[in-house]
Amino acid sequence: MKHYNVSKIIFRIFVMIAIVSLGGLLYIKCFKSANVDIAQSVNGTYEALLQATSTPAWSFGSQTGKLILKKDETIISKTDFEIANDGKSMSEKNWIVSWYDDRVEIILVGEEQYDELVTLYYDGQVEHSQLTTHHDIYRENVSDDITSDLQVESSQEEKQIVDGYKAIYEIYSDYPLENFKIYYGAKFTSTKCILSENDDTTEYLVYNGKSKNEKCGLYVRYQNKKDNNGTWSDANALIIDIYAYVYENDSVVSSGKTYWEDIALEAFQEVAEER
Repeated sequence: MKHYNVSKIIFRIFVMIAIVSLGGLLYIKCFKSANVDIAQSVNGTYEALLQATSTPAWSFGSQTGKLILKKDETIISKTDFEIANDGKSMSEKNWIVSWYDDRVEIILVGEEQYDELVTLYYDGQVEHSQLTTHHDIYRENVSDDITSDLQVESSQEEKQIVDGYKAIYEIYSDYPLENFKIYYGAKFTSTKCILSENDDTTEYLVYNGKSKNEKCGLYVRYQNKKDNNGTWSDANALIIDIYAYVYENDSVVSSGKTYWEDIALEAFQEVAEER
């Protein structure tokens, strides 16, 4: 009888966990693509939408979103972004929209990030770039601790990160080096460098910090399938490889890993000291 009661309690616990998990998934699904704000061009031809595609990550985490450019209700382009706003939900205060003859420029602002400039051209092109400013609307509310966290660690470290992107790009990209470009996000972990792209898939690099011995920069190569609209989500990305960029000699070493828990190749273990 006692064994039966214990089994019954365990079963109920599993049911409760399943219900909570399902509820969370349903909530996230319902929350996706919720319009936060809408801006129109002066002549009313174009419309820009700010959408939230998730809730802020717990706790005080970042939030993902999407920018959409329309012309007469027809979608011209879409692009995803991530905003670090101290756990606050996205609002109309997180973007500044400026309209021009051939484009709309949108500055994404957050309390824990540098401003990000997203340019949506009327011909469908999209550009991302990181600025070195924090918009005035937030400056008076940013504490000294947060401000110091936002400072660039050092120009040397920035150079190492960019050099690593470039070295890997030169070896593995389908494009010539003159096409090299970094698309900056709210953080280094949401910053990307596109290696290849076609109608079905996109492959890109993401910096993942330094190795344990701090002698290498680590970069993850992802592949993502596009949906019918030509867009893709980081949540569905597959790992193709993880590389170590060795600071001492500018070399690139492949780990051969396609999952985080995989055992890296011996050469990778040697340079990153992951034995």
